[in-house]
Amino acid sequence: MHNYARISARYIPRPVPSLQIRSLLSLSQSPCHTRLPNSRSFAQLSQRIAGKPRIKYDWIRGVEELADYEPGGYHPLIVGETLQGGRYNIVDKLGHGGYSMVWLTYDNLLKRYLALKVNIASSVSRETQVLRALSAPLCNTPGCRFIPELLDEFKVQGPNGIYTCYTVPLAAVARVICYNLTQAIAYVHSQGYVHGDIHLNNVLLTPLSNFDNLSVDQFYKKYGNPQIIPVTQRNGSKSPLPPNIPAQVARSLLLGRYIDQIEVSKTQILLNDFGEAFNPALEVRLGKDCHTSQCSRAPEAKFEADTHLTDRSDIWSLATALWEIIGMKPIFSNEFVPEDEDVAQHIDILGPMPSDWWGKWEARN
Repeated sequence: MHNYARISARYIPRPVPSLQIRSLLSLSQSPCHTRLPNSRSFAQLSQRIAGKPRIKYDWIRGVEELADYEPGGYHPLIVGETLQGGRYNIVDKLGHGGYSMVWLTYDNLLKRYLALKVNIASSVSRETQVLRALSAPLCNTPGCRFIPELLDEFKVQGPNGIYTCYTVPLAAVARVICYNLTQAIAYVHSQGYVHGDIHLNNVLLTPLSNFDNLSVDQFYKKYGNPQIIPVTQRNGSKSPLPPNIPAQVARSLLLGRYIDQIEVSKTQILLNDFGEAFNPALEVRLGKDCHTSQCSRAPEAKFEADTHLTDRSDIWSLATALWEIIGMKPIFSNEFVPEDEDVAQHIDILGPMPSDWWGKWEARN
């Protein structure tokens, strides 16, 4: 992988006085994802726009794209429902991504609050396999303790398909502790895996206090009720919604806190979301098949599209995450832009790209 050398001083971000750590485990609330909430590529979105699909439901700010409630897409789960015979009570929504929804759930068996991830029906169920391999309970390797413990795994049948679900301990998003994050990535690589989706919203921080002793009603009283919005049809129809669409959606819960409230000595991070993880020794992943968020994606994924990805691509993503932690601002723009615009930013900030890549770049003019 080529290395860029020069950082332009005018792009060095200025720290802000305080930064609120945003919501718990979430797959799409990273700034990299705000430009395309479901993490799908600009080309895919362009195809959808070109197809001119009929918009059936009113747009709701801050929630998942309702058009993704379709066969093979999101499961129409709502706050207040239960899963696994009443074991898991859906308390609030933590976040959403292109391939999953994450909920705050109360486990009536373990008597604790957990994060429950529901993958979309068409996604490949490999994440739990990776978590089982990495979260060995007796592991003493540095970095191992920064991997979440897989507590439960099950499947749910819904109107849009069959969903793989799993639960992990609850944690909040971190923007500090670069050293621990680097240890976590080093441990993942030492076990032969590439994470494949490193960004700050997949770096979690253990809660400030234990709230497992709160009932759901007490939890709502302390942290606020879920922000529930009914789904309405664009044509004004009052007819019942189809079963593949939820009657209501929820904005993601915020359990943030400010940096000056974080005691590093008492803080534990967790590296989360192994949905894009793979073992290069067992599986070929080409650059063109890279699904890392566009603003943190290594450039070889574009310019060496038919070359095997390795853990080197994680290093680029880790570097962008560390920059954002220290500078409290992404090094590359997180706006919704075509891929070539991101490449232009690489050059503007880091200097000329390697000549062989420059020659391949059709948009260089």
